[in-house]
Amino acid sequence: MAGPVAKPTETSDSSSGEGSGSGIVVVPYIEKLAEKDPFPKRAWDSFKRDPDAHITKKGQVGANGLVFDLESAAQSTAESGLARKLKGTGLFVGSGKALQQGGPASLLIAFSLIGAMLFCTVQALGEMAVLLPVAGSFSAYSTRFLDPAWGFAMGWNYALQWLIVLPLEIVAAAITVEYWNSPVSPAAWVTVFLVAILSINLFGVRAYGEAEFVFSIVKVIAVIGFIILGIILNIGGGKNGDYIGGRYWANPGGFNNADRRLIGQSSSDAKSSPFVIAIKNAGIDGLDSVMNVVIMISVISVGNSSVYGSSRTLAALAEQGQAPKFLAYIDREGRPLKAIGVASSFGFLAYLAASGKETEVFVWLQALSGLSSIFTWGSICLAHIRFRRAWRIQGHSLEELAFRSQAGVVGSWIGFIFNVLVLIAQFWTGFSPVKPQYGPPITGTSALVVNFFQAYLAVPVVLICYVTYKIIYRTPFMRCKNMDLKTGVRDLNLAELLWDEKQERASWPKWKKAYKFLC
Repeated sequence: MAGPVAKPTETSDSSSGEGSGSGIVVVPYIEKLAEKDPFPKRAWDSFKRDPDAHITKKGQVGANGLVFDLESAAQSTAESGLARKLKGTGLFVGSGKALQQGGPASLLIAFSLIGAMLFCTVQALGEMAVLLPVAGSFSAYSTRFLDPAWGFAMGWNYALQWLIVLPLEIVAAAITVEYWNSPVSPAAWVTVFLVAILSINLFGVRAYGEAEFVFSIVKVIAVIGFIILGIILNIGGGKNGDYIGGRYWANPGGFNNADRRLIGQSSSDAKSSPFVIAIKNAGIDGLDSVMNVVIMISVISVGNSSVYGSSRTLAALAEQGQAPKFLAYIDREGRPLKAIGVASSFGFLAYLAASGKETEVFVWLQALSGLSSIFTWGSICLAHIRFRRAWRIQGHSLEELAFRSQAGVVGSWIGFIFNVLVLIAQFWTGFSPVKPQYGPPITGTSALVVNFFQAYLAVPVVLICYVTYKIIYRTPFMRCKNMDLKTGVRDLNLAELLWDEKQERASWPKWKKAYKFLC
């Protein structure tokens, strides 16, 4: 029987560069501000540029393949806003139309398939991020393992996605207010939401973190509460005591939904939320308004994160020479001030909501950002496939990886194929739209063209970025034998890490061991 395992004495938890791993390195400029100065002067001085603060540093591989410092790599990746959000307009506002068109069975199948695809995607991303905690967001992996031109396209695809999300979410919030038949102009609500979001971001990372902490608590409580409420209502715990069960799966059927309230074609789109409709059907007075407030908080939260994420992405692109240099301005509080200004300026597009065309604005903004995530996810999966092949060809083994994707290369192929299928399906629905259950079908050349670009507008934007960069810089397709698997690799002592993990697991109570086994 083996004796006790001694903890390895050799330790190594350093990166291939110097520094602590913070995202935006702010060297003691703030400390130089004299505390005896009056607050107005200190506040004004905080907006001045800090020449020592950077998103990326020399020695660190960025999205364009250039090399900067590795100090801020891990945090720069962690600061990408796409990976942090719980829920947004897709679930609370946009799901009503999908439910009406496809029925509950279609939604269940779609969420299951996309959930499996995303599991494979985040596993692939985790493997690469642990080994190569590089800056430049996910586009850095496209540059290193696919093509620098594709990395450029993915960097701007990611930035544009978040830039467009801000007016999208503000418009959604303005539409949500219409639920109460507010006499106030949508422009006034746009102003309120835009000022609130801009103020939070100007107060820096701490204010952003505190705001998102509150927003997240509200969203988590609301989602859990609605799940519990849904179970109670389904088994007959509503005001009428009516047992629902699988009634609607039989009539009108799992792939149909006859509730016309789910059709969002007017300025009162928030009324088409399936969450609000379910509460009103149960006859619970006032709770529908509470749910609508949660929806509003959710969309404001995503809009708030869009400014944070897009501003940091723009600053990183600027430092890598892929965006105007002025966007790399970082003040003494570590805020990419000019990038925040550019990101916030996109919010003024939301004033189109006052024109009476807010629904049309909502659709077109969704068209610009809707497929951006599909490109990002597909690129992550393909980059992981290429990374694994290069890792093997260059003589490395899987045992050298501190974290390995549970889904493996097979999972990355599944994730990549699913993303391609989504693009194909989106192309087909844009080219040959599904006949709506209610209302006239889409006919005529002009209407079909509009429908196609509403479904596929993100694709030509990405292709233009890729082809333009490819022609100008003549970037090569990365071959496995030439891929850089050394720069930026974090030097980890696997023996020590495994020992620490084993000791931690041994100290867990039984309930936690059971939970970790199941989850």
